[in-house]
Amino acid sequence: MKGALLLLNSITDESDRIPRALEILESAFGITPPPSYLEDIDKFKDLVSTWNEYASLISSQDLASSFPSHVADSLCLIPYIDRKIQAGYSYVDVGSGGGFPALPIILFRRSHPTVLIERNQRKAAFLTKAIVSLGLHSAKVIQASYPIPETLPQCFVLTARAIEKPDTFLKDLKPFLTSGSIFLRQAGQDALLVPPGLRATEVTDAFDKMRLRRGRLYVISRPQS
Repeated sequence: MKGALLLLNSITDESDRIPRALEILESAFGITPPPSYLEDIDKFKDLVSTWNEYASLISSQDLASSFPSHVADSLCLIPYIDRKIQAGYSYVDVGSGGGFPALPIILFRRSHPTVLIERNQRKAAFLTKAIVSLGLHSAKVIQASYPIPETLPQCFVLTARAIEKPDTFLKDLKPFLTSGSIFLRQAGQDALLVPPGLRATEVTDAFDKMRLRRGRLYVISRPQS
């Protein structure tokens, strides 16, 4: 118990959040991070810092003080993305913007086929530069507004952290959310509205217990008939 309390208390230190998230992945889910992961995250942060003034990726305050929180929140998705990727599903992120949650995830799983959809030209240019600079050869960037059916694989696991109108997004997504595909919805504390024909299951796991997840996580899916 004492060790657990020390761990919980230590996470109030922002710099500890990424190492703690990696520890949880390994201890609670049996997922081992790549040896170069922390070095790759530092490179990613340098890219965000270099491009931030040009592309308005994240607030200057977040870059200075909350970057580890954004990375840790992204890592919380990996167990649920892994399950689908291992079954042959592709990973799609909509509104990829400054690279969260997608880039910390694909730095962890470099070989996963990934589609990043971003409508803003400058942010799409940043993402293109980032995947080249970081050697993420299985990822591609599409500059477009969602929904665009031709950009979606037949079976996918999807994230979209920064969507402006989540209720409208869910309605647009519904026709493409085939049985087996899922949307990992990162949400705040407000009630989640789900269109008829879709199901939302809230996730509670070790990341919540250690207060590493920002808000709530729901798995949105189409119930199997």
